[in-house]
Amino acid sequence: MELKTEGASRCKARRTNGEPCRNYPIKGATVCRKHGGGAPQVRKKAAERIAEAADNAAELLVLFMQDSKNDIKVRVQIAQDLLNRAGYAGKNAVDLKVSVFDQAVSSGEFLVDLGETDERPAVEEAPPAPTPSPVRLRKRRR
Repeated sequence: MELKTEGASRCKARRTNGEPCRNYPIKGATVCRKHGGGAPQVRKKAAERIAEAADNAAELLVLFMQDSKNDIKVRVQIAQDLLNRAGYAGKNAVDLKVSVFDQAVSSGEFLVDLGETDERPAVEEAPPAPTPSPVRLRKRRR
């Protein structure tokens, strides 16, 4: 079965003026959303085509993996990819190193002097605020 990519194909439908539609089809189908690609039966069939293409691609990967002519590193990468796609992904571990300084600060054993003191500076009186100038209101003309 031939599955065309989005970049190479265009919608197979025609516009009302007879020109071909220039939109891209939905994935796995031959028509765009405006020309029936959004219909449930078209979307279902497109999903079936994509699943079939995925199965064919997996079979091809298995053949590459079993071929002794391919480098062992490539064959291992193919096996890991197949396992990841099947849902058997390896555990991802994160190594986190905390410095001694961070441990001391978080435990409270180490205090950081930020230069703050308990003494409060003398409060200076602010200069008086300027008095607002009077506002003149005009009558609105009609």
